[in-house]
Amino acid sequence: MKPPPGGLAVPLLVSALLLSSCDAFFSTNLFQKAGLGQQKTPSASTLASMSVSDLKSLAESPSFYSDLSSDSAKKTAVLDNLSGVFTPPASGGAATVQEAAALYAQVELNTTDAAAMVSDVVSAVATTNLSSLDTGDNIITFLKATLPSDVLSDSSGAKFEAAVNALISAQSAYAALGQSISSNGGATTLGTADIGDAAQGALLSYALAGISITAGGSGDTAKDLWGQITGTGSATVSFTTPSDSNLTAILDAANSPYTFS
Repeated sequence: MKPPPGGLAVPLLVSALLLSSCDAFFSTNLFQKAGLGQQKTPSASTLASMSVSDLKSLAESPSFYSDLSSDSAKKTAVLDNLSGVFTPPASGGAATVQEAAALYAQVELNTTDAAAMVSDVVSAVATTNLSSLDTGDNIITFLKATLPSDVLSDSSGAKFEAAVNALISAQSAYAALGQSISSNGGATTLGTADIGDAAQGALLSYALAGISITAGGSGDTAKDLWGQITGTGSATVSFTTPSDSNLTAILDAANSPYTFS
C-alpha cells in the first residue's frame, strides 16, 4: 500500500519537534509539570561559578526565573556571581561587564512583579511630565500608573514591596552598566532588546532612588510608598529629580525619547 501524500512528512515533523526540545513548545503547564523539554537550572554551587554567557543562556529558558523565584539560594548565587563581574574593579571587557549588569537587573525584576511594572513604565511616562515629579503627589501618581492590576489588588502590599525593593537593588547594576557604556565611548555592546529593557528598568529604578521619606516614615521605603499609594500611610514623601550620568548613558544608548531633564 502506498503511503498517503505527505504521509512520511508528518511523523518526521513530529519527531523533529520532539527532538528540538523547543522551550516555547514545552512551556505549557502539562509539559512543565512533567519536566519535559525544560532546561534544568543547575545547583546554587554551580550557578555561583558559571560564566556570564552561560548564565545568559540559562536565562533564555522560561523556567529559569521561576526556579530562582522559588529557590533563594540559587537566586543569591546568580546575583553574587554577576555582581562580582560588574562591581568595580570590574573583571572582563565591556561586553562581559554590560551583559552581567543587564542580566543582574533582569534577575531582580523577573523574580518579582518589578518586570510587570517596568513593562508599564512607557504608558506611565506618556501621561506624566518626568521633569516635574518634584512633589510627593506627582511621584506617587507616576508610580501608581506603572502598577499592574494584580499588584494594586494585593491588599497586603507584599507584591508591590518586593517589586520596589528589587528595583532599588537593581540600581547598582544599572549604574555599572551606564559607567561601562560611558567608558566605551557611549556605545553599548548589548542587543537592541536588552538595552531597551535596561533603559526602561533604569528609568523606574532611578525614579525610586530619587524618593525620600522626610517624616512619619516606618524605616521601610517600600512599605511607606505602599501606604501613600493606597492612602493608608502617614509618611511624608519628597522627590529629587535624578541627575546621573550613568542613567543618561543608558537612555542615550537606547535612543530613549524619555528623560528627567
